[in-house]
Amino acid sequence: YSYHGISSACVYGGGNRHEQIAMVKKGIDIVLPTPGTLNDLIEANILNLDSCSYLILDEADRMLDMGFEPQIKKVLLDIRPDRHTIMTSATWPPGVRRIAHEYMSNSIIVNVGSLDLKAASTVTQRVVMTELDKKLEILQENVDKSY
Repeated sequence: YSYHGISSACVYGGGNRHEQIAMVKKGIDIVLPTPGTLNDLIEANILNLDSCSYLILDEADRMLDMGFEPQIKKVLLDIRPDRHTIMTSATWPPGVRRIAHEYMSNSIIVNVGSLDLKAASTVTQRVVMTELDKKLEILQENVDKSY
């Protein structure tokens, strides 16, 4: 993908590896990888992070939940130390705080919204088992009941 002369590529497991490698080798400005695939490309000398100056770890809490901590730590060690780093997280669990503290300097935390992460008391969840062909009808009935 390219926009105003800035090129980017998504690299992830399960995608067409040959196409992804070809895009990276062609030269890109922005790479949007999963941690494991990023490390694979670095180890294969396909991608070099020596000149990478910005690192964004989106959904850092989810990546930790999914077991990507070793891959994240490896990326943080491979990339230049004077980088700018952004970590986004819907929550701020101890694992994310620990990694931020270990690998970031002069960090700040920006909270958007409330830190009270309780489910809304006005939301009711129901599980309705149905046949596939009745799904839309039952959904419509439940929506109608709500209003």
